[in-house]
Amino acid sequence: MKSKKLRIALAVAAVVLVLVLVIIWLLTREESYRVVKIYEFDGTATVSREDMGEIEMYPNMVLQSGDEVFFEEGILTLKLDEDKYVYVEEQTKFQLHTSGNADSGKTSIQLLQGAITNELQSPLASEASYEVHTQNSSMSVRGTVFRVEVYKDEEGVLYTRVSVFDGKVQTQLVYKDGSKADPRMVEYGKETIIYESDVDTDYLEGITDIDYETISKAALEVLSDLTKDGLSLSILPEKLAALIGEGEMEENSEEEDLQEDENGDALEEESEEESEEESGEDETESEESSEDEQDDTVPPAAPVNTYTVTFVCDGNTFATQTVAEGGRATEPSLMPASSGSWDFDFATIINKDITVYWK
Repeated sequence: MKSKKLRIALAVAAVVLVLVLVIIWLLTREESYRVVKIYEFDGTATVSREDMGEIEMYPNMVLQSGDEVFFEEGILTLKLDEDKYVYVEEQTKFQLHTSGNADSGKTSIQLLQGAITNELQSPLASEASYEVHTQNSSMSVRGTVFRVEVYKDEEGVLYTRVSVFDGKVQTQLVYKDGSKADPRMVEYGKETIIYESDVDTDYLEGITDIDYETISKAALEVLSDLTKDGLSLSILPEKLAALIGEGEMEENSEEEDLQEDENGDALEEESEEESEEESGEDETESEESSEDEQDDTVPPAAPVNTYTVTFVCDGNTFATQTVAEGGRATEPSLMPASSGSWDFDFATIINKDITVYWK
């Protein structure tokens, strides 16, 4: 009897201890809330909030889920939690949706126009997510650095360009009826462009190497800063620095041209007098040089071998390409089927006729 009472007393004591520990944990734990704030800002921007209307942006402003941001000009960087940054380019509009806490939060950015570069410094927890959506595509990541750009051409065709500078990004086509295609992975150093016309939504050229020369200077400057923090890009630092310096070089060139024009007007009369005196000598030298040039024969250029790359799907020829020896084939812009891929590494050097099959 005493043994039974002892067991009951021990069970009650154990339950009480567990309750005490739970109460202590509830009283002492620190809740990790989502914090989305304006980390860096200098320029012109507005925030549209459902219950307040349009608000002028200011430094250290805290954004709310559902806010729509239009950044007109200047510098703008968002900080999400403690390890996610969004670098916003000028003339960009997007809507932000966040939920959960800092450890298991869900982030969704609807990019309406312009471009953003996203930096996730830490891998996401299994229950967390980070997505960027456009009108014709959806991107999701676990931890990476990537840029998304939305633009239209003169005919009104909408394009979404996804460039991956670190890690990998899963992309999906989003059709006009809201349905999505099978996901396609874009990895480090690669990019893809998705287009939406009046009749179709598809990948423009498949997955290609990043064309850094067509990326905005603002984005290149962000990448340059990230390389100083350890980011490794698929472009040499010297080439990146040269691309960033192109704008300054062009401005200097225009100033030099103006100076040359001004100096040229002052020296024009003097140069005309000198040219008359030297014209006789130039004619004689010209005749002698022309005789020497006639003696020099230019060897004919060596012939270039070309090879045929044949793309085959289900036993039928889908497309052909003529590639110069030493060159590379390019992935056809259209796909023969809604799923599958070409069984070929498009980085391969072509030195013979080959057949590529769809699998």
